[in-house]
Amino acid sequence: MANDTDKVSVETVDNVEAGTIAKPMVDIDVDEEYTYEEQRKIIHRVDRRLILICGAAYCISLMDRTNVSIAAISGMMVDLELGTSTMVLVFFVPYIVFQPVSTGLIRRIGPRIFISTIVMTWGEGFKLTFVIGILCMIFAVDFPDKGHNTWGFLSEKECAFVLRRLNRDRADANPEPFSLKKFLRPALDLKIWGLGLVFFCLTTVTYSIAYVLPIILRENMGFGVGASQCLIAPPYVLAGILMGSTSWAGDKYRMRAPVLVFNSLVTLVGLPVMGFAQNPAVRFFGVFLTTAGANANIPASMAYQANNIRGQWTRAFASAILVGFGGVGGIAGSLIFRSQDAPRYIPGIWGAIA
Repeated sequence: MANDTDKVSVETVDNVEAGTIAKPMVDIDVDEEYTYEEQRKIIHRVDRRLILICGAAYCISLMDRTNVSIAAISGMMVDLELGTSTMVLVFFVPYIVFQPVSTGLIRRIGPRIFISTIVMTWGEGFKLTFVIGILCMIFAVDFPDKGHNTWGFLSEKECAFVLRRLNRDRADANPEPFSLKKFLRPALDLKIWGLGLVFFCLTTVTYSIAYVLPIILRENMGFGVGASQCLIAPPYVLAGILMGSTSWAGDKYRMRAPVLVFNSLVTLVGLPVMGFAQNPAVRFFGVFLTTAGANANIPASMAYQANNIRGQWTRAFASAILVGFGGVGGIAGSLIFRSQDAPRYIPGIWGAIA
């Protein structure tokens, strides 16, 4: 029989009034300042604030890069005398180059100031981006060690609890001084490059679909310009549903790789249906499967990477590699669906399947 010291420490709290036994709490849920219920309230506040503002900023950042195809069928290629591939290439090269710099700066400056600044100083519609940037500066949150400086967020005592919880979970909550050697050391770990390669494969499909879907709907399936612009929305609604459900399952059952495999299988079923079926309605059904499976794998792969990286500068480097490879996937996605392959884009379909 194993000794008591070999067993995992679990506390069970009796609820005397209700006559029931509360949910067992593992070590990470035991805190010297807050009860389990108080901890959950703080965590839910963090989740609401962090997810809402980051989700809104990410949504805005996707609008330009994924709407190139809509602009293309609306006349932008004629106005600029540029092909879709050239426009995407011009966008993604600096996007990739500045990823390592950005991950270092955001740790030094803080996400609240850094994100709001780049939102306000980037893009042609400066009036709109300025408003969004101000909202980010007000509502975005800093790292836990500076979270008490964020307006209307956590007190110093609550921030200290978050730091304690992070340290119990992975022992890297306290900020580390920057060191170029420490930042670049993870480059020797092949697993980080492997995660980047996985993300490259995923974004090649997601970006290619985003770039050419309206064009395929118009040229391949026979829809008009207006209908093509409207019909790209329903597949992404399904993608959002699949993202939420698979993310919930991954968190609940503490698994990431099976989620990635499942979403990839959905994509692999959808691609040949989209490319080779004769009936336009069946091909459009393939568009639903491809879009949902490929896009649902984006948050799954990011969570997979985040769950397997420890150390602040290691995480910064790994994030730069992951997102940088995603940018390379954006370039690849713009090249595999070539205009000379219209209207069926068979080589592009095979490239996405590969």
